[in-house]
Amino acid sequence: MPDFPTPVDESGRRAALDALDVLDTPAEVEFDALAKVAALICGTPIALISLVDADRQWFKANIGLEGLRETHRNVAFCAHTIMRDEVMEVSDASLDERFANNPMVTSKAGIRFYAGAPLKLNNGARIGSLCVIDRQPKKLDAKQREALHHLSVVVVEALKRRRAALSKVDSDAQIDQIVRVLGEGNWEWNLLNGTFVANEAWASTLGQAKNPSGSAPMTMEAWQTRFEPADRARFQSLLTRLRSREIAALDDDFRIVNLQGRPLKVRIHAHIQLWTADDQPEWIAGTQVEIAHTAPAAKPQGEPATWALDIASRTLQWSPAVCQLYGVEPGYQPEFAEFLRIFPGDARLVLERALNRAINLAERLDLELPFTSPTGETGQIRVLGETVFDANQVPIRVEGTIQT
Repeated sequence: MPDFPTPVDESGRRAALDALDVLDTPAEVEFDALAKVAALICGTPIALISLVDADRQWFKANIGLEGLRETHRNVAFCAHTIMRDEVMEVSDASLDERFANNPMVTSKAGIRFYAGAPLKLNNGARIGSLCVIDRQPKKLDAKQREALHHLSVVVVEALKRRRAALSKVDSDAQIDQIVRVLGEGNWEWNLLNGTFVANEAWASTLGQAKNPSGSAPMTMEAWQTRFEPADRARFQSLLTRLRSREIAALDDDFRIVNLQGRPLKVRIHAHIQLWTADDQPEWIAGTQVEIAHTAPAAKPQGEPATWALDIASRTLQWSPAVCQLYGVEPGYQPEFAEFLRIFPGDARLVLERALNRAINLAERLDLELPFTSPTGETGQIRVLGETVFDANQVPIRVEGTIQT
């Protein structure tokens, strides 16, 4: 048993703290300023923003205990603060049986007064505290206690904004890398103010010139006018379901007409990229890939064209009809990597994403993709599939049919 109190939801609390990605990061002006304000309001020489990890408390801000970055959790007053929602106040720690023998009280540190407001996230997890400390006995008045509580709320919001900013940077970097490698068109839409930004590849697909800044001048509403009516209604419906969390991502094919009047078929992917502090969707980000159209391959007669992917071994099984479709001898079983090379770069990415969602989210496959057979023939196929599970509901394979 640990020699400090432990919340009932300790594992979830620590997971919430880890998700903030803030432990062991350098000091930041915003958090130092909040700690200084707390010390000024409460009239103490010491103020800390303390985050309670598995076996330590770590200080994101430290005013008055210079050089100390962390202590063991078993001597942390804040380990007691996270056991409750209210401000915890200790007027004289030397007279409190919980802390009278605490090294932070008996040593040169000489702590006597402590008041801490828990840092509580939206899900109820208390990850640490904003605390003020003095070496003399003391008592806060009602307004000081209230101010300390409100400042703790501001600290929590600052932590969430910090994490959201990191997420956006990571996501932007990932999308930029995809765009550089594959030439995808990527776009972002702010649901709060309507801002819509897209890159040069996206604008090129629409037949639109880019701005000097590199972003495409367009709005979400104007983009949707380029969709065929039925596809526009389907796109809007999927966006609504995405925003309400009915689906985790939007990934489908749509017919559009670009600004030069050329009809296109595009694959559009979208997901919620950033959430507000009150857990509402703020930014949707996505990609747009033009799907090439070439002459379809000859459709094999007789038995259905079936396929199966073994998830553990990543091996494929093709029926004779699929072998005929791809122009290879019956019984030919390609390696998975070899199979992916049949599809051009953009289509390959779409297929890989769909297979990952089938394996991890049990989503059905229904894709129209261009391909080039091992013999050099080109065509357009429809890939259908679904995930098969074992008795323990573990996915074991994805299987389906191919249509031309």
